[in-house]
Amino acid sequence: EHSQEASISINEVVVVDNHVFKVISCNMDGSVLRLAYEGYQKNREGGMLDNKIPVLTGKSLTNDDTISINKLVSAGNYVLLDFWGSWCAPCIRSMPNLKLLADRVEAGKVKLVGVDYEYSSNGQQSAKEYLTKNKINWRQVAELSTAQTDKSFPTRMSVKNYPTFILINPDGKIIAREIGEDGLLRIESQLNKLGLLNKL
Repeated sequence: EHSQEASISINEVVVVDNHVFKVISCNMDGSVLRLAYEGYQKNREGGMLDNKIPVLTGKSLTNDDTISINKLVSAGNYVLLDFWGSWCAPCIRSMPNLKLLADRVEAGKVKLVGVDYEYSSNGQQSAKEYLTKNKINWRQVAELSTAQTDKSFPTRMSVKNYPTFILINPDGKIIAREIGEDGLLRIESQLNKLGLLNKL
């Protein structure tokens, strides 16, 4: 087991083993939260562990393609989502290891998809240049902070920390969710346990 810190806002939904709670209030020092129980949802969709993924469709960063995570999953693939940004130093530090991981995954069984979150079109251009320079060729979804909706990848998957790595199985279920550089090592371990990595 490992611990991770994350911020939670008032009115945010929290899911524990598919039991759904809404944050109502907290005390002054943040040590006590009041939650309202909203019920049990067996097939709840969302970004938390054990949930089914919602519809995830976005525009490619590098061309005019539309990227559908659901189509990749329904074709029998595991999908590893990497939420990153050109402004995010830990994301950039993780990228060489992610590239090595991409070279090791079983061809035809695991698809990597980057979700590039930027604050401006200049940031998107920097991301494109970084990808080209470092010969990173897996799919990339474009997300702008000024164009976020309830259908955007970070919103739908409740991503607030970068990098975040989310592993989805061929049934569309989230089987691993990790943050940070150490999180990528845990994702690699999970892929190895599933027999999805080629030996070094």
